[in-house]
Amino acid sequence: MKNPHLIALFLLLGFSSVVYGQEGFRKRFSLELGAGQGPLHMQFVSPSWSAKKVLAEKGQRADTGDGIYPAIALSGVLRTSPRWETVATACVSWSHCRIRQYDTFGIDPQGKPRYDLTKGTPAGWKDLSPAFSLTVQERVAWNPEWKVRMYSAFGLGIPLVDFVPLPSLTPVGCSYGGEHLYFYAEIPLSPYATGFHAGIGWSF
Repeated sequence: MKNPHLIALFLLLGFSSVVYGQEGFRKRFSLELGAGQGPLHMQFVSPSWSAKKVLAEKGQRADTGDGIYPAIALSGVLRTSPRWETVATACVSWSHCRIRQYDTFGIDPQGKPRYDLTKGTPAGWKDLSPAFSLTVQERVAWNPEWKVRMYSAFGLGIPLVDFVPLPSLTPVGCSYGGEHLYFYAEIPLSPYATGFHAGIGWSF
């Protein structure tokens, strides 16, 4: 196997399987709904060519620069020590962007309207281009005994657009909440978000 990203991913999974049988091991799951800046790989798929074509036939265009990127993530968390966790996450994120409608200025030879691309007006919002990803990370909590918990994480993710492994890094994140309901905010570089990302979660 020559791909170093895949080798690192398998090492993380192997580490998790070894820890599974150790004393003090604890597992849980979490469901999170968040939003923030979109992941870098979505710049290549948002909106898709087919979505652009459908909008263009109506004289519309998606303004992805004026939108947000919601994400829904389901994670399995393996706590290997009071500070360290192995986290496997399946996520879907998409572009919630503003749509612009352009004025017509005539009809083409096929009887379709011609649109003036210099005169556009806001025409509401639309969800476009869902992107799925799988991520495995090692996460360390710097103050696990506090209610406001600070953490960092590193690992690998695979966007299911092109199946090319990408690094997943969260230099700083924080969460606040009780045993089940919590709020979080983080600055990740990952397949599900890049930049600022925050939301609400439920642990079970």
